Amino acid sequence: MTFGGKVLLCTKTAKLSCVIIYTYLLLLQIVIIYLRSYIYISIQLFIASVCYGQVDTSLYLTEIDIIDTIDQSTQLSLSPNTHTAHGSLNISKALSQQANIYVKNYGPASSSTISIRGGSANQALVTWDGIPINNPMLGVSDLSLIPSQLFGSVDVIKGGNSTTSGNGAITGVIDLSDFNHQHNDKAKLNLNIGIGSHGLRQVGVGGVISTNRFQFITKLHYADAKNDFNYKLDSGQERQNTHAQLNTKAWLQTISYSINANEKISLHAWLQDTYREIAPTTTQNSSEAVQHDKLNRYRLSYELNRSNTSFKTQLAYFDEDNIYDDPQIIIFNNNRFKRLIHKSDYVRDLSGGLIVNGATEYIYTQGESESYTENETLSSYALTARVKKSYLKNNIDLSARYERNSLDNSFLSTALQYQHHLSHKVSVLAKVSREYRFPTLNELFWTPGGNINLLSEHGWNQELNISYDPTKDSNLSLNLYHRLINDWILWSLIDGTNFFAPYNISKVRSYGAEIYYDKRINFNSWSLHIHAAYNYTVSKNINDISLPKINSGDQLLYIPLHQATLGLQCHFRDFKFNINGQYNSSTIGTLDTLGAYALINSSIEYTLDVGGQEFILSGVLSNITNSNYRIIERRPMMGRNFNLNINYKF
Repeated sequence: MTFGGKVLLCTKTAKLSCVIIYTYLLLLQIVIIYLRSYIYISIQLFIASVCYGQVDTSLYLTEIDIIDTIDQSTQLSLSPNTHTAHGSLNISKALSQQANIYVKNYGPASSSTISIRGGSANQALVTWDGIPINNPMLGVSDLSLIPSQLFGSVDVIKGGNSTTSGNGAITGVIDLSDFNHQHNDKAKLNLNIGIGSHGLRQVGVGGVISTNRFQFITKLHYADAKNDFNYKLDSGQERQNTHAQLNTKAWLQTISYSINANEKISLHAWLQDTYREIAPTTTQNSSEAVQHDKLNRYRLSYELNRSNTSFKTQLAYFDEDNIYDDPQIIIFNNNRFKRLIHKSDYVRDLSGGLIVNGATEYIYTQGESESYTENETLSSYALTARVKKSYLKNNIDLSARYERNSLDNSFLSTALQYQHHLSHKVSVLAKVSREYRFPTLNELFWTPGGNINLLSEHGWNQELNISYDPTKDSNLSLNLYHRLINDWILWSLIDGTNFFAPYNISKVRSYGAEIYYDKRINFNSWSLHIHAAYNYTVSKNINDISLPKINSGDQLLYIPLHQATLGLQCHFRDFKFNINGQYNSSTIGTLDTLGAYALINSSIEYTLDVGGQEFILSGVLSNITNSNYRIIERRPMMGRNFNLNINYKF
């Protein structure tokens, strides 16, 4: 047989697997016109694995699990194709619906950032299997650039995590993990094709090839949308959203080799190209602005796991471009950074319920921008120590992290956590920690305005969790927290200056409560899953600030006081039905107060078996009530819309 002018040879023992792999290669041609530069290496890896010998292949199936606790095990499991079940191309919608996290969305095809427990976007850390991927120039991670179908799990840990996760984890951590495949004796592949409102088209292909030692995992994603929906202005006039085209292409490749039963080495590559047109605001007649993001991320890891010892070391290299062009106001910025990260983690399980952990981290960053006077570099190193002790019904966790960067900024972060099981159904957990965030490249070196003398944001964080598990299928939990952050960095216009610059002029107190309820009911042929959550979030500035105008005691911008979600999923034989409601109270914006809004979304899924071939047919209806709402002032959001998907597994 031939493919792309290449001859592929198969042994008799691998004949069936070869046929399936040839089918997979043909499916790749569906998206090859969009991913031409990325596909070639992937094809060669699959061919090489066939020639290696008999192939054992398992199916890639996107499943996102969201963990929302203070370092506990409460787990919310979303449906297998999260991007399908929630009608979202990226993880932002799933996070807002299931983890009850506030997502600051600038509109379809635009940036999305998060706020956890009243913190800013650069106080929440996003990691890729423990490696930080926040943009070091901005300090934030754009959730709209994270396709949901590329990752096997998304873990959300709310609360201070500076000692365990590092710089920027003041309010929480979102960790993206590649899907963990097991070896089996079947060769299967996965193809997902979808269409939706306003020109949405998407194609996803996933496949795994495994031998006794090697494993090759390929995930491809393509999406395109016009986003030309209609919306209403405050005057009642209807307008069409224009200049809002989105086009994204992504490839995630994993190659792993098992040295023996205890050791594994793996190479991961995440390549992505996303082009977005920036739609005009409600006060603009037109827009020509565009944003082009190019991601090249590579990660090499080695893992050793024995009965009482684990060791993991990773080396990552990132090369990313963020290009913004707006001809109407003559702005063109090519913001580019390169980053080298080395991280090692050692865990030893000693006798008597004692676990010790040590970790090291080194990061070197080089940033380049038209708004820098020259290419700027910044490096940092960190050491972490952790001790955990379990005895009777008690667990104690003590950790400390020391980090220092090349500007001589340093910080010692500490944390103490205590958990007590009152019974097999009730547990109480308390945590006190010292949190921090170093200034970003833009805050230090932007021209004009960069401030090389900025201090790190820092403060104390306290948390209390009470969890009640009456049965194995139900959970009720209450989280209380308080956080006071000093030297909060804010871009402001100081008297005597004519441009905004970052200063340590703010002090912010955040406190609140979170209530979660999760219940599963199983009967003979059907099951029911109920999930409810409520957040009460107060995040107030303590100091008066003149510009932007913030009075002492004011709630921070874009932080809702109340958030609530209620979800219901019913599974009957081959059918799944899901309905989810969200409520966000009003928020204070930079220019206006944004009104409260409620959204209702639903999905239905049917699994069909045809001659041993599995088809999953699904449909998603979002914003059923066609709410006209804004998350950011003057940035319209999409009204009622739908997605239709076919998932074919063979």
